[in-house]
Amino acid sequence: MRPTLKPSGSTGSILAFALSVMFLWSGPTSTRADQNLSSTDSQADLIIVNGRLFGAESATATALAVRGQRILAAGSQVEIEKLVGPKTIRMDAQGGTVCAGLHDAHVHFLSGSLSLAQIDLASAENVANIERLIGEFKAAHPDQPVYQGRGWLYGAFPGGLPDKQLLDRLISDRPAILRCYDGHTVWVNSKALEAAGITLETPDPPAGIIVRDPVTKAATGVLKESAQSLIDKVLPTPTRTEKLAALRAGIRAAHRLGVTSVCEAGIGLAELELL
Repeated sequence: MRPTLKPSGSTGSILAFALSVMFLWSGPTSTRADQNLSSTDSQADLIIVNGRLFGAESATATALAVRGQRILAAGSQVEIEKLVGPKTIRMDAQGGTVCAGLHDAHVHFLSGSLSLAQIDLASAENVANIERLIGEFKAAHPDQPVYQGRGWLYGAFPGGLPDKQLLDRLISDRPAILRCYDGHTVWVNSKALEAAGITLETPDPPAGIIVRDPVTKAATGVLKESAQSLIDKVLPTPTRTEKLAALRAGIRAAHRLGVTSVCEAGIGLAELELL
């Protein structure tokens, strides 16, 4: 019996055609199933049926066949079924859209992958949401020496920026370092400022700003642009094993969304070796 697969998650809108390779679509890389194919090439490794094929030459195409890392043919289910062999895997798209793998042209994949195991504030629309998410993460991870997170929005805070007093109330016994969604600002608590040695006398670095109270001149807990690097000494250095585990988790997350290739926007040679 040939194995049949069904996509996981929501299939009502888009079936993420996310194998570990980027399939080239249409043109010379694919053909109609009713065109002559040699006997060597005529059996598919994978067929996807009952779908809506985005980018197919025929508007009526509902199925496709894959051999190796190429799309072998696209057409009707009847046509594609002719390419089935004894080892062909059959996937039912359940009426979902099938498209070629997506390419992300600008992504910080390693840091983003590492952040999957940190406090996720991307869904927080206000301070109450932020307090809840931080509290839930703390309860689930009580032993972390430094709490890290990412994703907070400027608009979640009155005035557009957070301060250390709020974070001190939520995390007072160890450093907490939470990056904004755009990566240009970091929010830290008093423990992190102390560990980084940021005082009244610490100057702003070139192209960076230590946001300060207009009256006391004390750091408010917000570091902008290059001033974020002042906190680097407080961050635990992930091991190679931890980085690889994070990358694997990031790849799985990308595949679930149909992303099959990326351009990494900012890593060094040591990190490039991991990829």
